[in-house]
Amino acid sequence: MGLGRLFNLWSNQVVCANNYTMSTEPASLDNLKVLYQTKDFIVLDKHWDVRIDSKMWYEKVTVQTQLRQRFPELADPNTYYGFRFCHQLDFSTSGALCVALNKAAAGEAYRCFKDRTVTKVYIALLRGCVETETQMLDFSIGKNSSQGKTHMMCIAGTEGCENPKPCQTELIVLEYGLYDGEPATKVLLKPLTGRTHQLRVHCSAIGHPIVGDFTYSLGSDDAPYRMMLHAYMLRIPLAPHPLLVSTEDPFTATVDPKWHPERSIKTLEDTVAAVLDHRLEEERMLEEEKQRAIQEKNKKCVWRKQKDLEVEEPTRQCQEWLMDESRVSKSTPAILAEIIKEEGLLAPYRGWFPVICSLCCSNFVYFYCFHSLKSSYLKRHQSTSSVDLLIGMAAGIVNVLVTTPLWVVNTRLKLQGSKFRNAEIRPTSYSGILDAFRQIICDEGVGALWNGTFPSLLLVLNPAIQFMIYEGLKRQLRKGAPRELTSMEVFIIGAVAKAVATTLTYPLQTIQSVLRFGQFNTSTEESKLLSSLRSIKSLLINRTRRYGIFGLFKGLEAKLLQTVLTAALMFLLYEKIASCTFRAMGLHNAPYKRQ
Repeated sequence: MGLGRLFNLWSNQVVCANNYTMSTEPASLDNLKVLYQTKDFIVLDKHWDVRIDSKMWYEKVTVQTQLRQRFPELADPNTYYGFRFCHQLDFSTSGALCVALNKAAAGEAYRCFKDRTVTKVYIALLRGCVETETQMLDFSIGKNSSQGKTHMMCIAGTEGCENPKPCQTELIVLEYGLYDGEPATKVLLKPLTGRTHQLRVHCSAIGHPIVGDFTYSLGSDDAPYRMMLHAYMLRIPLAPHPLLVSTEDPFTATVDPKWHPERSIKTLEDTVAAVLDHRLEEERMLEEEKQRAIQEKNKKCVWRKQKDLEVEEPTRQCQEWLMDESRVSKSTPAILAEIIKEEGLLAPYRGWFPVICSLCCSNFVYFYCFHSLKSSYLKRHQSTSSVDLLIGMAAGIVNVLVTTPLWVVNTRLKLQGSKFRNAEIRPTSYSGILDAFRQIICDEGVGALWNGTFPSLLLVLNPAIQFMIYEGLKRQLRKGAPRELTSMEVFIIGAVAKAVATTLTYPLQTIQSVLRFGQFNTSTEESKLLSSLRSIKSLLINRTRRYGIFGLFKGLEAKLLQTVLTAALMFLLYEKIASCTFRAMGLHNAPYKRQ
């Protein structure tokens, strides 16, 4: 019993035609042998010298007409021939032929053939004695364009060979014997590719053409009743169960008395079983590789999630540091009272000296750059709000690059001695400004002095917007007649300008403070918080998700109380000092006229 029939009986899916006896008789409409049948597929044992289908009126017997004769109810009117043939067999070749009974089944089988996961095993009788018992036939095959041979294929290098493509066939010798008194070899052929006439061309190329191959013997081998090539076994890895079918062996002395085997090398059953085992091992390895790829993909997904958590967790910790959960809903006076209660009366004034130093340096650099650039511009142009904004941004960039180290030290000193609820925050111990500079450079490197530089560069918009609004309001108040503004006017427009600028840029100021502080415990096992904190986008998004859009402005009222009054007083003093200076220099009203 063949391997296919054993599989069929085991699966209980198949109807077999057991009343068919192999013979040397020609094909007819009635001698159709069915090897396998389900609602999706029929596998036939195709007769030799029968076309699968034909448009010629005189060809009455084809596989298609045999199927219509046997299974008229299975014919699909939506197809040209009524049946979907999953693959092809030559006119002269016999053996297993798979037919799909519906479009979905045809598509599934087509994918298997396209992916080259189908296993096909042929047996053949070759002329002569094939000396090498196992060999790989590796010849590229192309179309033969020579006159009188356009119906043939040929190997690369042959005159007239067009568009040759790589082809491989595995050959295994089964038996040596005589066919009609001439030396012949029974072989198993396993095509690894699917080129037209591949097996016939490969066997002819090694000097052992298939017995009865009229075409590739150029008409000389016409004595046998058929070409001795048979598709013995077919395996299609369909889901959930593969389709595995084998036929009877037609090349035996019982079927064809002209074949006389003399020496057996390997049995057909054992050789086919070895081929199947090898194929199953390949599929197992491919499945393992596929599973490894899936695992690697899953690992990458887990890694990405861990990275997201590494960003989100430090963000959460920083937010708790900036706005402790127990203080979220409290007002500024309540938080101030709690700080005094927990840390003492002087806690709100912690770090006042470095703040004054930083403010003096920062304001000097900014005002100097702003008025130097503006004076140069006003020599040739009229001042406008857009010009004020651009000049303010340029001055701000210079200010950030020069004074950021001072503000980093200032932030550290202000928070030194605070009682943090977050255990990840590492306390500092600086004796003063110079000591803070020394420790930061020694412990963290010179680059740590510029922590938060990127958000600080974004925050050049703050003074730029502030000066744009301030200068614009000044121009509006001086419309008509240039004059010196009163102290109240300067105070009010300075406060308004700073309030607008602070409100617009407050979210970035919060992130800037986090990055400037930068003191978190890290370990080799946990994520590096400092590197994660540098993700400004992550900090902003996480805070918005947690508290909503207004969460970006928590603590704004305290910031406004601090900065608005400071800026208003600063502008007032600046204008008074500038006015006195101009009077002393005899330049009264000159700057107003230029503006």
